[in-house]
Amino acid sequence: MKKIMIFGILVGLLSGCAGLQDFDIALGEDYYINRISSHVITINETREAHSTVMYEVIPSEVLEVGFNDDFIIAKQLAEKENVSYVSYVFHYWIINKNERIVIGPLQEQDFNKQLETQQIKIPLYTINQLRSMSLKE
Repeated sequence: MKKIMIFGILVGLLSGCAGLQDFDIALGEDYYINRISSHVITINETREAHSTVMYEVIPSEVLEVGFNDDFIIAKQLAEKENVSYVSYVFHYWIINKNERIVIGPLQEQDFNKQLETQQIKIPLYTINQLRSMSLKE
């Protein structure tokens, strides 16, 4: 009986708990990175004060994000549409937080043009880098 109990405890410890790696990172102006699994990472917003309801702004899988007081920029891995096999493509996004305008999905060249036109100079960070930075604050 003790062996079964010890085995059960070890299996539980090794497999971890669902939701243990889930987290949110605040991006300002009610925008958040929401990670609910290693491949389901979105950018969401709350539209009402003190609301727990989040609306998806950029769908999964968000890979990299940068932000300042005015803008959020993001790189997303998306499934390519209208193909007979599974294929992926990078999409880029710009969110104007003050005006609540979302530009995207964009190809990298168009994204870079928009950054230059709007004079946005924000570096992109991986989700893990942002999480590390937010934990230090």
